[in-house]
Amino acid sequence: MLYKKGYTWGLTYKRFAVILFQLILIGGLVMGACPKNRVSKLRGRKRRTHYKARPVELTKCPQCLETKRAHRVCQSCGYYDKKVKVLEVETE
Repeated sequence: MLYKKGYTWGLTYKRFAVILFQLILIGGLVMGACPKNRVSKLRGRKRRTHYKARPVELTKCPQCLETKRAHRVCQSCGYYDKKVKVLEVETE
């Protein structure tokens, strides 16, 4: 233990605690992970099989009935949730 009563290298307890906390934040006194055995490539990849991107959810715009991404402004009419016209769309 670094702190013993009366053995603080001339520092007050509060100042000693601050320095100790800073050392811990820097990583000087904290040890990292130390696995017992090696994890093989196959085992690690099996564990990560559920980490995948979800498919894009498409819905119909209630204003113009075009397909659009959920909770986004419609790219064809510029409305969001049939309430507010957010985007001015040029028609060609």
